[in-house]
Amino acid sequence: MPKIDSLDGGICNARNPQLIFDNQLQEARNYEYIDGYPSIRKTIKQSDIQEGLNLTGLTPAKEVTYWMPSHMPKDSYGDIVYLVYTIENELYIMYQASATLWDKEQVIIDNINYTNVTANDMVFIISPDRVLIADNTNKIHYFTYSKYGVLQYGISEYPSPYSKPITERADSWDDLIKDFEEEVDAQNLGDMGLYQDLYCYADEFGNLSNPSPKSDICEMQFFKISIDADDKGVTKRWLDKRKITNIEVYPDLDEETLLRIKEFYYYRRYIKYSEEGAGQPFYLYKIVDIQTPTGKNEFLDTVTLSSGEAPSYGNIAPVAKDGVSTSQQTFLAGCKTRTEFLWDFKWHVRYSLENTSNKTFTDRAFIIRVYEDDIVDIENNDHHPFAVSDFIDKSGDIINSQHLRWFDLQRRTPLETILLEGNVGSGYLEVMVKIPQMSPGVHNIYLTFTPEADSGFDGVPDDYNDFIHGKWFQSGSDNWG
Repeated sequence: MPKIDSLDGGICNARNPQLIFDNQLQEARNYEYIDGYPSIRKTIKQSDIQEGLNLTGLTPAKEVTYWMPSHMPKDSYGDIVYLVYTIENELYIMYQASATLWDKEQVIIDNINYTNVTANDMVFIISPDRVLIADNTNKIHYFTYSKYGVLQYGISEYPSPYSKPITERADSWDDLIKDFEEEVDAQNLGDMGLYQDLYCYADEFGNLSNPSPKSDICEMQFFKISIDADDKGVTKRWLDKRKITNIEVYPDLDEETLLRIKEFYYYRRYIKYSEEGAGQPFYLYKIVDIQTPTGKNEFLDTVTLSSGEAPSYGNIAPVAKDGVSTSQQTFLAGCKTRTEFLWDFKWHVRYSLENTSNKTFTDRAFIIRVYEDDIVDIENNDHHPFAVSDFIDKSGDIINSQHLRWFDLQRRTPLETILLEGNVGSGYLEVMVKIPQMSPGVHNIYLTFTPEADSGFDGVPDDYNDFIHGKWFQSGSDNWG
């Protein structure tokens, strides 16, 4: 048998043996590369782990986990790294830098905070290309190493955009005329009916974010108008286009994640005036490149789509996730997760409304009276610390508006709300809440709030603390801000 002098050619997957050189292998098991050469993989010994902990100065809060990544850190030795969650609530990757030296690299991810994460809550899900992390505080996130040995990281679930899409309407009759087709039988934007939109942003691999808040209902119909004063006849005009504005990516993505975000996916549902009973899902109707990753975007919804814009399948908008399932990731059964709303509130209370008819309604308004004594924390058998005085002052005006919202059943769409009455002495609020679409049966909505005494909950950012994003409007006031 001929002697094999070197195997520094690595692995060759060619099926033809003549294409495999003498310094290459077609398959190798339980081997690792050390100094550029394949060697028998070392067994994982507790003594080696302890040596690494001693040399790096790390004190683990839980058992050290090992990982054999597809790509190792640069300047590393072997093909095993160790995940160390320390007693200081910090996460490190520990690895050998040589036969006698050890090194460490801290995992720091924007918008991820381990301060309140206990050792029991920290869960690692290992795969060859990345480590997925779930805990009781943060969104599911991950880290991996590039082929150049550089640490990369991100949030596995892309958060919902905050901005609600808005249909821009014409300001004058002249502008209105330009937006219409002249012939009744010309191709038009859609049949007469009610339109509603939402959108997601997507990365370069097509992984979608959670959906945006749903837009207000837009009526699409034809009008009979005169072209000019000399025209004695009446011409029918159909809607030809509309502008959708207020579109943006989630504003707090880290720079590395933002570089991967490439497209907006627009979804629309359409309800004919003649339809009754059945609700309609949101269908994908347009995919466009993102023009302004860190600002507001807009697009023109036209009669015909240019080549490459129109999707070739009837895709339905994704359901908002609660931090457990992620695109192209393993479902994490039994994970401890917070209930996720669009913004950060301490408490949420579910209200169940019933549509007893067999029809589906759009923009249906409900008047709800909320008594502070009726809001109960079922899990702890105690009242929520909800006080009307936290949100209504003695004169009846709204205060702390950024810490108070109603949300639709998917927990992503803030509901437009009008405060009809706030009675601090009697401890109740009476509001009118608009539901975008309500099918027959029970429909759940959520009251979210943070008491004035609680800190650490940001509520709604100033840029989104307005009526279209759910800020309560006070009946009788002329201020829609």
